[in-house]
Amino acid sequence: MNDDIGELVRQWKEKALSDWTAVEILSSNKNCPPEVVCFHCQQFVEKLLKVLLTRHNISSSKDTRLATVDPAGKNICSGLCSFVRIVG
Repeated sequence: MNDDIGELVRQWKEKALSDWTAVEILSSNKNCPPEVVCFHCQQFVEKLLKVLLTRHNISSSKDTRLATVDPAGKNICSGLCSFVRIVG
C-alpha cells in the first residue's frame, strides 16, 4: 500500500471511529431516539467499507454499490474477512 492510500485509509478509519464514539455516547442516553443511533451505526459501517475499498485501490463515490464494484463479491468478501480479522 503506497503512502497516499495509507493516508486515505487512516483518514477513513478516523472518521469511522468518530461515528462509533457517537454511537457509544448516544446509545448510553435513554432519551436518544434509536434511529439516531442507527444512523451513526450505518455511517460507521459505510466508512469501514470505504477503508476496505481504498485498501484494495478501488475508487468509490457516494453512490457506490458493492455489487457494481465487485459483482461476484469474491475480492470484497475476501478483503472484508481479512479486514475483520485485522480489526477485530
